[in-house]
Amino acid sequence: MLIYNSYDFKTKHLYISILKSILVYKRGFKMDQETQQFVENIDSWIKQIRTEFNEVKSSIGDIDNVSEFIEEHTGNVQHNYELIKEMVQEIRDLKEEVRVLKALKVMDIKEKLTRRN
Repeated sequence: MLIYNSYDFKTKHLYISILKSILVYKRGFKMDQETQQFVENIDSWIKQIRTEFNEVKSSIGDIDNVSEFIEEHTGNVQHNYELIKEMVQEIRDLKEEVRVLKALKVMDIKEKLTRRN
């Protein structure tokens, strides 16, 4: 009997294919409906596993680009943070200027009011 590793999908597929070939092509042997259904189920499971394995494998291939992606976005976030800090400082400076202008205007109005009286 052929022994195979449970994680080796190619070997499983080969094993099932060999069994199927032996059962189908052996003279005088006809598969009953249940055996044929079993073989078809095994085939479909193997195809599904291979598809999922290939999807995982392709997504792992994308992981190689993740470090570049993270570095680029980290740089962008850092740059945006610096811009935000600069803008916060500018807003504080503008608020202070507005306070000074308000104080000057209030003093000017008080001076005008004292002149009228």
